[in-house]
Amino acid sequence: MKKRNSIRYYGLRIFLAVEIIFLAGCSELNTWLDEKSTLSDSRPETLTDMRAILDYAEWMNYFCPSMGDLGTDNIYMDIQAFNSAPETQRNAYIWADVIFNEPESLDWTSAYRKIAHANVALDGLNSIKRTSANSAEYDAVKGTALFFRGFTYYGLAQMFCKVYSESNMQSLGLPLRITSDINITPKRSSLEQTYDQIFQDLHEALALLPDVTSYQTRPTKTSVRGLLARVYLNIGDFQNALMYADMALKDNNNLLDFNDSSLVNLSSFYRFPVHPLNPEIMFWAASNLHYVISPLNIMISSVSNDLYQKYDDNDLRKKFFFAEEGENEIKFRGTYSGLNRNFAGIAVNEVILIRAECNARIGNVSDAKEDINLLLEKRYLKGTFEPISIDHPDSLLNKILEERRKELPFTAQLRWDDLRRLNLDERFAKTMKRELGNQVYSLPPNDPRYVFPIPLMDVQLGDLQQNER
Repeated sequence: MKKRNSIRYYGLRIFLAVEIIFLAGCSELNTWLDEKSTLSDSRPETLTDMRAILDYAEWMNYFCPSMGDLGTDNIYMDIQAFNSAPETQRNAYIWADVIFNEPESLDWTSAYRKIAHANVALDGLNSIKRTSANSAEYDAVKGTALFFRGFTYYGLAQMFCKVYSESNMQSLGLPLRITSDINITPKRSSLEQTYDQIFQDLHEALALLPDVTSYQTRPTKTSVRGLLARVYLNIGDFQNALMYADMALKDNNNLLDFNDSSLVNLSSFYRFPVHPLNPEIMFWAASNLHYVISPLNIMISSVSNDLYQKYDDNDLRKKFFFAEEGENEIKFRGTYSGLNRNFAGIAVNEVILIRAECNARIGNVSDAKEDINLLLEKRYLKGTFEPISIDHPDSLLNKILEERRKELPFTAQLRWDDLRRLNLDERFAKTMKRELGNQVYSLPPNDPRYVFPIPLMDVQLGDLQQNER
């Protein structure tokens, strides 16, 4: 513990130096040139420095983009709850034309902060010679930085870019920062270029990262495979999604048995093992803190009746994921984060559902059934689960998508991602509605409001083209 605390202290010192670099890149300070001589003394230079930056979990693993969850069909607010929510979160809930009532957004700013840290580490590695003695750590540090950059760009793309499709390839992507040089201010790329960068980072990380690590906050080859499965599923490349999901599950297929009270316990505050004790977690990360959707007693919204009624009484997720806190008021509680923030990482349950969905889509019905039954047997009261026996691929796909929503309701804004991608298929397209008093709000499939506006400050500082609303 003493060694770990010293690493955290050292990481904080290096982290603060990087913060100065980051802030200078964001605010065009006239004093920046004066600061350079001071920074040269504390700028990260060694592998230990780079590792310390990337190990600073309070920034690298927290604050993942999550505002998409406010726009899904998994939550409900009456007028009283709505009026008590912060204005920005109210705007996201009703899909308003203007979302951010302040000039910046934590979802955007904190994500680019992670990217800045990753870039500082990557640029720093250019001044360190890779040798036979340091090759393992050199590769692990580089792979970690690339993973975080790809992971973060993917999360940003789900909020601030159009859904991936052939017709959207030349639509607006993200400003791609791939260097820590503050004098370079990239304009928005295309959506195709954004995803090319994501895949480039992740595939390079896969070749560099180790098979195992001491901490769930550090990525491994398994983490990358799980993330690649997520990204390939999102873009509709089911063969590659299946391949990477299968590879990840060969590394780790541990599922929590919700019948095992030594692991999952209603009397436990978070109900699930806190990392690193949760065997399902392949990579640990937590979302931004938005009070409308945050778990436990600070959650302002309620779980929608549409979602809650999908669980039958023998489905243990109904009691482990949710808590009744008033008449017709259901709160989400079952986060894997072990915090008052939703889990935003990668876990076995998601990857099994990816493999099941891909198998159903390409006609491997028996394999798809095997996966969904493997998951659900661990989620139902022992002795009550009846295996799914659906043989029609489309019907089975519908069932798997329903279970995906039930298993991952507030994980990594996956429901928002799913609504976006499934709207491209008329079989699954959905119009969402909100009723507040006498006012009705709606969001049709493929509406421009499925893309969040970029915060005003970043539009102005970066001279960025704004998204259509």
